[in-house]
Amino acid sequence: AVASTNTIMALASAMESTALVRVENSECTMSNRVVSRLESNDSVPLMRGITRDDSDFEEDAQGSDDEEKQMRDGGSVVQFSAPVYYGDLQEGSIAIGIARHGSLVGRSSCKFSTHDYSAKAGFEYKTTISEVVFESGEHTKFVEVPLIMNGIWNATLEFKLHVSEPAGCTLGAYLHTGRVKVIDNTHFPSQKFADALSRDDVSSIGGLSLFLDYCKWILRQEGMGWKTVLCGFMDQLRNIYLVMVIWADMYFVNVVCNSSESAEKHLIMSTRQGTVYLLAAIHIVPFALLHIWDWAKVKLDLLGNLTATLQKALFRKYLNYSEVSKDNVRPEILQLAIMQEVATIASGYVDTLALLVTAGNLAINLAFIMIKSPRGVFQALAVPVLVAMWGYFRAMCYNVAGPRVEMASLSHFTAEACMEEGLIASFQIRPQVNAGFSKRADAVRTKVNTKRAFLMNTDFVLEWLSPLAIGAYMVFHTMEVVEGVIPLGRFLATIALIKKIGADSVRFYDTINEIAATLPVLRHVVSMMNRKTDLTRWKDIMRQRHGTNATLMEQASAESITAGSSPSDSLPISCTNVEVSVSAGTDLLKDVNVNVPQGSIVILRGPHGSGKNMLMSLLASRTFPTGGEIFVPPHLRTLLVPAEPRFLHRSLLENLTLGNPHFHKSQLPRLKAILEALSLHNAVRLLDQEELGLGNANVWKWLMHLTSSERHSLALARAFMMNPEVLLLQRPFGHYQPERRAEIETLIFEHRRNRGLLLPKESVSSRRPRTVFFSSDDSKLIDPAEFIINMKPVDVKNSSIISHAWTASVEPFDKGQAQNVHDQLNRGAETRGGRQ
Repeated sequence: AVASTNTIMALASAMESTALVRVENSECTMSNRVVSRLESNDSVPLMRGITRDDSDFEEDAQGSDDEEKQMRDGGSVVQFSAPVYYGDLQEGSIAIGIARHGSLVGRSSCKFSTHDYSAKAGFEYKTTISEVVFESGEHTKFVEVPLIMNGIWNATLEFKLHVSEPAGCTLGAYLHTGRVKVIDNTHFPSQKFADALSRDDVSSIGGLSLFLDYCKWILRQEGMGWKTVLCGFMDQLRNIYLVMVIWADMYFVNVVCNSSESAEKHLIMSTRQGTVYLLAAIHIVPFALLHIWDWAKVKLDLLGNLTATLQKALFRKYLNYSEVSKDNVRPEILQLAIMQEVATIASGYVDTLALLVTAGNLAINLAFIMIKSPRGVFQALAVPVLVAMWGYFRAMCYNVAGPRVEMASLSHFTAEACMEEGLIASFQIRPQVNAGFSKRADAVRTKVNTKRAFLMNTDFVLEWLSPLAIGAYMVFHTMEVVEGVIPLGRFLATIALIKKIGADSVRFYDTINEIAATLPVLRHVVSMMNRKTDLTRWKDIMRQRHGTNATLMEQASAESITAGSSPSDSLPISCTNVEVSVSAGTDLLKDVNVNVPQGSIVILRGPHGSGKNMLMSLLASRTFPTGGEIFVPPHLRTLLVPAEPRFLHRSLLENLTLGNPHFHKSQLPRLKAILEALSLHNAVRLLDQEELGLGNANVWKWLMHLTSSERHSLALARAFMMNPEVLLLQRPFGHYQPERRAEIETLIFEHRRNRGLLLPKESVSSRRPRTVFFSSDDSKLIDPAEFIINMKPVDVKNSSIISHAWTASVEPFDKGQAQNVHDQLNRGAETRGGRQ
């Protein structure tokens, strides 16, 4: 991707002669340093590869020599009409728009197909493959994809869309893939509790009923049903083994160890030694099989799979939360829920299988005593009955909760201290912070210790029951063994079984308590799973934009066909009567009306607190208006670059390519050229180290090598690399010296002019126009702008109360009036008091 010296000079000449942009020659000419950087990148290869090994969408590159030729010739470009679609399961289907840009003359076609992602064909949607044909003059076609309402709640699932095999056109470089977010407005774990969950009143739902429906939901998850049945069935092998061992032990004492002649008749084998070998095999061989099954159960990983399923569902749900829901679920609460609470409720489900095994043990032991040793029935039954009575008494009289609240408080305090460590050090309040941490840590310790002491006393009471029952049986029946009424083997087996029944009863009781302990945690997770999302709002907004887009496209199509241009490029970006209110009678923005053409550079001007950042967030769809309509053509990708750069804990390359799901290593030269143009030589060096395997994926390791201004430049480089059609920059010049500011202005203008920084100029006509919005408080930093949006104060009267809000209007940029506007706005802010 290149910009030669002639191109640069032509650029400067064009800037001087443009009517809308009145720029002095000394201010519009690129610095020699920027010119030399752009000239040195003549050899940057075209963006041919669009694959990325670690992306969610692993497609092959679409580039070809024919494609490049058609792009240079200005042919049709076919792509999805939006990067993301929102489909409601209750509607039964979703219409996917495929748009044709560029020339609408002639016939074009492509292949449309759906592909699994988190949503699976046959469960959430039906596989759809079709040919899409555009006749001359047609700009948009729709493909209907059926959605399946299977009655199983799922967090927001997605499936992928693909257009391929273009004929008479080329595929869009970015939107040849798309996604569908499947909106499921049912409730977790079932619709039985829809009324209570809609009111966020989980506490009114019975714990046992909620747990049973939670178990039913798990059984209907993919792979969970058969794994549960298999584990439940195979775990009963231990009970079969128990019966075999009890019989073998009694037979060994009563027959094999009996030297009388009558015992010889009951030997299984011909000799006593052979019978001993058989009894030993009964102990050893089945146990080996049980060991193999336990190994297989570990490989099945029922608990791990269930925990991961719940974690993924909760995380997907959180990423689509509304702003209100995010305010109610702090990050540390989410982290605690994902790392601990989800594992707790998953263990509660697995505990039900353990409960079945223990119940089977109890039933077999009691049945054996009833059949073989009726005299021990009373003592054997007394143990589980007393355990049940003690458990009921404890549940009625005592309720010791776990330290969930205290743990959440400690987690929140720790997260805040880590994030604001610099603030703590600056104000020298480490002792106070340490005291606060100690107080919360002690609260957790006290709560844990109180519960531990209570459980210890409870369990010790239960441990008394087996010795008491065994002692009673020995007192009453030992003489019967001496008199020969009860065989010795049966007597010893009964004692062993009473002890086993006691242990199984306590285990059964403990398992019940563990399941009961999951109920408050389950209620909390259920509440988080059912919080409101923005998906329905997004669906309504996108459909509104698609409707506006269709109307405007019809108006522009006939004229564009005649001119041979793309009607989609003539669609404006607009705000119509937009309002933003934080509460009734409190407006932040009022009657905002803005309309700018694509391909413009627009500056937002106004004093601090005048709503510039709010308006940019609205245009980037980061915030929703409370009134009016914001129209950004749905096929345009928007990117908001905040004033303070943020990076993920990933490698430098991953951070620089966040907005490029199809990034390929063949695009590295362009990435490095952008970094060089921004004077990010350290970043280039770090990238080279990562290529050689010497880099560090820890964000703080590579970030520490960059200065504050370099970090801001890195955020700009990432934006240029993504190459969005609408780029919104919040105060992009605030961290640079005047010389660097001029260079940044030049690069922004080049991004707009070339429809992507350092992309091939031969194919510029095939790319969509690039629009740049940026905010600034400096009246001198507006040379590249073509339009200016002035933020103005306005009085809003609600009943008898007069409050202050801000409105906005757009006008062609006039540099001669810029300083006057700036001074007037600042005087207005001083008089009224600005707020954002």
